Amino acid sequence: MRIRLNGREKETKAATVLDLLKEHALAPDRVVVEKNKAIVPRTTFGDAQLRNGDSIEIVGMIGGG
Repeated sequence: MRIRLNGREKETKAATVLDLLKEHALAPDRVVVEKNKAIVPRTTFGDAQLRNGDSIEIVGMIGGG
């Protein structure tokens, strides 16, 4: 399926947000995910289904001090 990932068209086989994170070797506890302009709660990454044409934004969390 084709999605828009961080502003770029992307082909993916991922069925869920969690699958997409795994596909890109991203740790679920280190990112915030927005799907079609709505924040996806981390506890639902495995249930949040992806569909053709979805717009996904993934933002990495960076700590500092």
